[in-house]
Amino acid sequence: MSAEPADRDKVEFDQGEHLLDLSITVWLIRNVLA
Repeated sequence: MSAEPADRDKVEFDQGEHLLDLSITVWLIRNVLA
């Protein structure tokens, strides 16, 4: 049972990392195309 909160936090952290990478990629593309 104690492992569940840690797993949930890891999933949220991974999703946050993915969104950050996505936003950076979009920013770079927009600057290159600008």
